[in-house]
Amino acid sequence: MLNKEAAIIPWSTQYPVEEVVFVDPNRKLLAFSVWTDVYLVNGTVVRKEPNNEGDTHTEAILREATIYSMLGEHPRIAECISAGSDFIEIKYYPNGDLRSYAKENQDSITPDLLKKWFQQIVEAIVEIHEYEVIHSDLALKQFLLDDNLDARLCDFGASQYPGHIALGNEGEPAYFLPRDWDAPNSVRSGMFALGSTLYELVANKSPFSELYTDEPLEVRTTRDPVIY
Repeated sequence: MLNKEAAIIPWSTQYPVEEVVFVDPNRKLLAFSVWTDVYLVNGTVVRKEPNNEGDTHTEAILREATIYSMLGEHPRIAECISAGSDFIEIKYYPNGDLRSYAKENQDSITPDLLKKWFQQIVEAIVEIHEYEVIHSDLALKQFLLDDNLDARLCDFGASQYPGHIALGNEGEPAYFLPRDWDAPNSVRSGMFALGSTLYELVANKSPFSELYTDEPLEVRTTRDPVIY
């Protein structure tokens, strides 16, 4: 029988909202960024959604969907399955990203495989530059490996394309062309990031790692640049 005193206690007092958690067994959180959360859905699809209602969060999704549509199907670009105003879905690549794969399998990676990836990374950048797309967050981790261990570029949420300036800059200092923090992204900055990506592929470490400090990126980019 229901206790009368308990019956008049507000629901939020008996069952605090923060303790009620609904878990979808078909969705697994893979990663999160400044603007989006990334889920694995049903083990086959990667779904990105805004993690906030802010305009920039939605813009990152719409921008990525637009760029995938511009690029179309291409062997060097991740396959976009579907998109809407508040989500984008791409094919799930179980081999993961190239950075993680290279670190975990460095003893079994052959020179021929490195040469293949080197060529494919360049091909991907040539392709997006044909459409005047500047990735703006290029790094080895942005390449996914398909079933044939072929590299496919992904993650265009911050990218720059005609009529739309980038939403951000390269997130890792080794990939950021030394320049004023507010300077726009360009083919030149994209090529610098490409060079750093290729270096990481061959050396299995980020370039200039011995020069890193704990300073924020904004501070590092306003100092006199190191001569590389």
